[in-house]
Amino acid sequence: MTMPPLSRPARRLLAVSILLLVLLLGWSAVVAPLIALVEAPQADIAALSEELRGLNAILARGPVLEQTARRLRTRLAAQASGWRGSSPTAVAANIQNLVRQAVLMNGGQFRSTSEVHAPGKGAAQRVAIQFQMEGPIEALQKTLEAIEAARPSLFIDSVTVSAPAWGANRNQRPNLAITIGVTALTELPPS
Repeated sequence: MTMPPLSRPARRLLAVSILLLVLLLGWSAVVAPLIALVEAPQADIAALSEELRGLNAILARGPVLEQTARRLRTRLAAQASGWRGSSPTAVAANIQNLVRQAVLMNGGQFRSTSEVHAPGKGAAQRVAIQFQMEGPIEALQKTLEAIEAARPSLFIDSVTVSAPAWGANRNQRPNLAITIGVTALTELPPS
């Protein structure tokens, strides 16, 4: 079975439709990808330009941030520096003097002190002392507060409290026997 021949206007319409279809296929296969190749870098350029503006804003704040960092480093160094001395023994003596004053000023009795071996790492070393005091619980509390507030910092490693047996006078507060271990970081001069 054969199709009847198309009329002239129908053939023209079919030819125009085929031509438009070929043009549409040619556009989507060739021209559209070429346009996308041009538009994609434009979008990337716009995104990178925005990122560059943000980075330039950060760079503009750089000097202010550097000045703030220097100020904070200086303040940190002043607050967090370790104990200084010519040797660990000299540092331990300084710490013992500070602890003795704290005990005596807060109503306690300073009994004894000893330096404890505390190895360090690198340029900073640890100096540890252990001291014994006697006094009421308030003296212990105030002495611990004074040690905590000391600058450069002291670190309390141990506290042992021994209470004597109650005597005949239970109304009198007993003096506690207290042993406290304290550690400090040192900054020793290079040998």
